[in-house]
Amino acid sequence: MASLLLLSILAATVLMPSLAAGERNAERGLKKLFVQMLAFSIFYWLVVMYFTPGV
Repeated sequence: MASLLLLSILAATVLMPSLAAGERNAERGLKKLFVQMLAFSIFYWLVVMYFTPGV
């Protein structure tokens, strides 16, 4: 499970900026990236808190 979570972080750090770079307006792309990173961080936190075994 831990390796899957680490792989998801790697994928997010590569995919999110590449998706945001497709915007024509750089400012809008940066805002889009910030929103995506915030959503991913919240999702990742929830997964770690509720779906990983306690240590």
